[in-house]
Amino acid sequence: MTFWKKKFPIALAFICGVVMFFRFFSPSHLADQTLTEFSDWDIIISAVASFLGIFSLLHNHYTKLRRKVPGWGYSIVVYVGFTVMALAGFLFKVDTKANLYKDGLVGVFMRMTLHGSPPPTEGVTTIVNPFNWIFMNFMVSLGATMFALLAFYIASAAFRAFRAKTREATVLLIAALLVMVGRVPLWDFLNTAFSPVSSWIMNNPNMAAQRGIIFGIVLSQIALSLRIIFGIERTYMGGGD
Repeated sequence: MTFWKKKFPIALAFICGVVMFFRFFSPSHLADQTLTEFSDWDIIISAVASFLGIFSLLHNHYTKLRRKVPGWGYSIVVYVGFTVMALAGFLFKVDTKANLYKDGLVGVFMRMTLHGSPPPTEGVTTIVNPFNWIFMNFMVSLGATMFALLAFYIASAAFRAFRAKTREATVLLIAALLVMVGRVPLWDFLNTAFSPVSSWIMNNPNMAAQRGIIFGIVLSQIALSLRIIFGIERTYMGGGD
């Protein structure tokens, strides 16, 4: 039992990591076929993991509902949204060439929702599926709201960070003002005068900092991959050492 719980996952991670490492440096048909096979298995494992994720989500919110923890009402929203979207996805077929108003219940639903009255014309072609309508009218709107709140949060954080209390904060404040004045066309003459300065800041110091961050991320990924391949990092098995 110890072998299957500890040693086998480490051996499997080592074999897969080494095979994919050498495949990258081997331009052959066998290497391409190996990549295809591993990619297919990755899709299968991801599909199984998605079901486990859904089960974990529902079980977690069921526990909150059963214990009536603070905020348990949001768990009801999760269950309602999951049920509605699942039924909409399973019960209604997507047909991109179907007529909007001749598909029975779906047509009535879409007509009442989009128009509230009989259709003005016949032969309208669209995607007939409540799943898509709910996604476009609820999920997209909620996502836009979250990004809007994030923009205000960033503006608030920038206001706190740009207080010129130190030399570094002063340099950050001046650079931010030059970039904003050069990018935002408040006045044409300001935009024309500061646009080269803004472009230089974005293309040189900013790009250099971004590349440094990217190099750091890549090196950290390489280090983490080596730790997993050689069995040093074992947190993916659900525990420590």
